[in-house]
Amino acid sequence: MKQFFKFFFASTLGFIFGAILLFLIGMGILASIASSFSEKEVAKIEEATILHFKPGMGIRERSVEDLNNFDINTFQIKTKQGLAEILSTLKQASADSRVKGMYLEIDPTFMAGYSTVKEIHDALISFHDSGKFIVAYSEILGERGYYLASVADDIYLNPSGNFIFNGLYAGVWFYKDALDKLGIEMQVFKHGKFKSAVEPYMFNEMSPANRLQVTRYVNSLFDTYLEDVARDRKMTVSELRNISDNMLIRSTEDAVKYKMISKLAYEDEVLADLRGRLDLDEDDKLPFLEMSAYLGANPPSKNIGKNKIAVLYANGVIQDDGQGQDVMSAKEIIKAIRKIRKDSTIKACVLRINSPGGSALASDLMYRELILLKEKMPLIVSMGDVAASGGYYIAAPADVIVAHPNTITGSIGVFGVIPQMQELLNEKMGIHVDGVKTGQFSDLGRIDRAMTPEEKAIIQAFIEQTYGDFTQIVSDNRHLALTAMDTLAEGRVWTGVDAKARGLVDQLGGIAAAIEIARKKSGLEEYRLISYPMLSSPLEMIFKMQKDAMAESLLKEQLGDQYQMLNEFRKATRIKGIQMRMPFEIHVE
Repeated sequence: MKQFFKFFFASTLGFIFGAILLFLIGMGILASIASSFSEKEVAKIEEATILHFKPGMGIRERSVEDLNNFDINTFQIKTKQGLAEILSTLKQASADSRVKGMYLEIDPTFMAGYSTVKEIHDALISFHDSGKFIVAYSEILGERGYYLASVADDIYLNPSGNFIFNGLYAGVWFYKDALDKLGIEMQVFKHGKFKSAVEPYMFNEMSPANRLQVTRYVNSLFDTYLEDVARDRKMTVSELRNISDNMLIRSTEDAVKYKMISKLAYEDEVLADLRGRLDLDEDDKLPFLEMSAYLGANPPSKNIGKNKIAVLYANGVIQDDGQGQDVMSAKEIIKAIRKIRKDSTIKACVLRINSPGGSALASDLMYRELILLKEKMPLIVSMGDVAASGGYYIAAPADVIVAHPNTITGSIGVFGVIPQMQELLNEKMGIHVDGVKTGQFSDLGRIDRAMTPEEKAIIQAFIEQTYGDFTQIVSDNRHLALTAMDTLAEGRVWTGVDAKARGLVDQLGGIAAAIEIARKKSGLEEYRLISYPMLSSPLEMIFKMQKDAMAESLLKEQLGDQYQMLNEFRKATRIKGIQMRMPFEIHVE
């Protein structure tokens, strides 16, 4: 027995010391990674520089460290530029005599919301108007990519590539039959005939009201698109609409024929064009500088003085708390609002909203904090791709609301969903629930049985009360008659153009316009911009990514083929409480 304990303790101590050693080694590696983030080589701006702009898949509001582009050899993570940094780069480069032009390379994977694309498009126009050239090239072009490329002096398309210009399509996915097969019934409560976020659970196609609003939204968006592109390419809207409606471009040669493309060319020919613009020889290296590298080499100048304008980014689905790039944590936003309010050096706040809404309670908690903030300083809202439902709720108290023509906003309506999974639990999974209660409604909201008519009436009353509060808040803050609210509300979404015409938005423009309004209202001549909330560090993102990946891996291993059923269960149970959310999840192509 003594021998056993001797070996046991020796093995245990060895394990402990080994674990400590591995921990120290791991911390050393992480320290090296962290150190590398602050030691990235700063690029040099040549006297004749060409900015290289290659927008790819997804453009977020702010720059993030792209963990998918981690170089193990250099321990560096590539930064994925956000909209704020892209706009800042273009503004600075416009006034930089060292920057002669831009090589705009449209990646086939380029994807972003149409308001984001328009904001970049407009910034590219300012860049071009400052006397810089823009040469665009792509192998595969669609409407989004062409929106940016249309600004260029010359647009080149690969001869073997493709150019699809056939208009916009908005698709909504419906899950009713899938839920039926799983044995899940979604018990729906709502106010607003246009509040169709619940339709995917109820039908297999759009309701007439939903089809009406989607039709109006998509056509309004496309009208703005055609007007911008027609102006850029010196064509008429009717010409472009005819090309799109009849899909007249069915080959790369057609793109040149209809003057949408300047010339068919391979990339080496495009690079030769760029050399010619700078009077370089064939073997001379082109002085390219990536957009992110330019900003690093030429950071925005900070104006003298301690006064600041805060830019508060409110992005994602509104929840009480939570993490993720597509989640707006009310807890985190409230914390940031309170910091802004208590900072005497902050003289105005721009609330940048990019959200389809979410929890009604979380929206109201943020609304209250914004009311208190407004008592201290001007509050200006800048709407991104979407600021709808709960996203509009938190926008309502602003002194001025600025939206893009393509912004989806409004959606003033309320809904709630309680899944009923008796068939799934009892018959498909063999799970049964039993219990005791002290009152008739003590088990209100159970998912293992259908609701009674009395229970449904209680939930619907909650919905009506929340809708009444929502419309009253909009009426009070926007100075709109409460009697007129149903023509504006009922869950209907509007583009920025339509919202402005109806008094839901004050001005059309981007975040730069909102910041300028904030500056004027605060009376500042010199100021610094400060962003909230603080972004997670790369190390925090690494730990979070590993944690999530391990959890999902374990679930897949344990559940096997049943993992997909778990995902469906998650979708059905993710919505909690009364919701102020966009009436549908829309994908515009």
